[in-house]
Amino acid sequence: MNIRVTSEDIEHGQMRDPYGCPVARAVRRAGVAHFGVTGMAVMAGEDRQRTMVILPGVAQDWIKAFDYGMPVAPFEFELLLPPELEEKFQKPRVEKTRKAALEPFIPPHRKNLMPAAGTADKDELVLV
Repeated sequence: MNIRVTSEDIEHGQMRDPYGCPVARAVRRAGVAHFGVTGMAVMAGEDRQRTMVILPGVAQDWIKAFDYGMPVAPFEFELLLPPELEEKFQKPRVEKTRKAALEPFIPPHRKNLMPAAGTADKDELVLV
C-alpha cells in the first residue's frame, strides 16, 4: 500500500506523537486504522485485533529526523500489510461520472416507490 506524506502532514504533524505525527496522519488517510506509529512500526488493526507492521527503513529514518527537528520533505513509501489487513483496509476504487456523482442514490427496492420526475403534485406527500 502506497503511503504519501504531504507537506500538509508535515506542517500539522506533531513531533514524538504516535497518533499525530506526519506518518501517522498519512497512514490514517490511506485508510489504515491504527493505534499509533513508533519510530520503527505501525500498530495496525481494530479494537480486538492488532498487528505490528514494521516500517521500511526510509520511513524509520524520516521519523527520526522529524522527531529530532531536522529538516524533512514530503516523501512516499510502501507499507506492506499482512494479507488479512490489506483486504480489510483496501480503499475501494470507485469511478463515477460527474453526473452520477450528483444524482441521489436510491436503493433498487425503493425505485418503484418514487414518482417520475415532475409527476408529483405540490400538495402530494411522497414517502420514500
